[in-house]
Amino acid sequence: MSNPNGTGADVDDAADTGSSASSATKALALLDCFRQNSNPMGVTELARRTGLPKSTAFRLLAHLEEIGYVGRDGRRYRAGWLLFELGTGVNSIAPVRMRNISLPHMADLFAQTRQTVHLGALHGREIIHVARMRGAQSAVSPIRFGGRGPATCSAMGKIILAHRPPEVVQQVLSGPLERMTRYSIIAPGVLFQQLRDARERGYAAEREETAIGLVAIAVPIHRGRSVVGALSIAARSVGFDEQTYLPALRKAAEKIELEMNRAD
Repeated sequence: MSNPNGTGADVDDAADTGSSASSATKALALLDCFRQNSNPMGVTELARRTGLPKSTAFRLLAHLEEIGYVGRDGRRYRAGWLLFELGTGVNSIAPVRMRNISLPHMADLFAQTRQTVHLGALHGREIIHVARMRGAQSAVSPIRFGGRGPATCSAMGKIILAHRPPEVVQQVLSGPLERMTRYSIIAPGVLFQQLRDARERGYAAEREETAIGLVAIAVPIHRGRSVVGALSIAARSVGFDEQTYLPALRKAAEKIELEMNRAD
């Protein structure tokens, strides 16, 4: 049917466009569930998480499975290989570029310390674990590779926040501070002092704030004058001495910075 306003567009085309956009939004909402939870989920749970009718979720998941964006384990759905290919192929994204440069230096740091090595980038109020190196006996973070957690509970998040403008820090401190363990810092004044101390000494620490029994130290990664990420060593809390690992951590970060700035 012709548009009575004389624009040349068809009403049916406009309706189809709106319907397609709505379906795309719903499909993206389903895919976002796998970012939040890496475990396979059934249709009922996915429908609950997205607020979609179960029939709609089932129909869209069937399309996503056919394309390859989701897979199935019995009656449960999981992220598909196509999402993995898509994520690893986006080399133009800054954290991915930083990861590619950092991985050899992270491997050297792990070989030297035998402790878990993390690379992180800040996104809003959250720290994203961009890369990880660990051994079978190394400490395990509750935040999975590629996952995210509250920046204020993380040594990596703290050291990046410590180099953010005062207005950004104030915005974080004025909002609710999340608690991952009973040791997570939720007092704004205490956290502010920690950020100030971290900036002055050049590294941040977390002590069982992400998980009980886990401690970490982190140093910033500079690109020019900006802090674009953080490198950390995480270990079990028993017998961990920050000063033992700090020189090697700083040296690895310096090598990453040198290579990143040389590539620009």
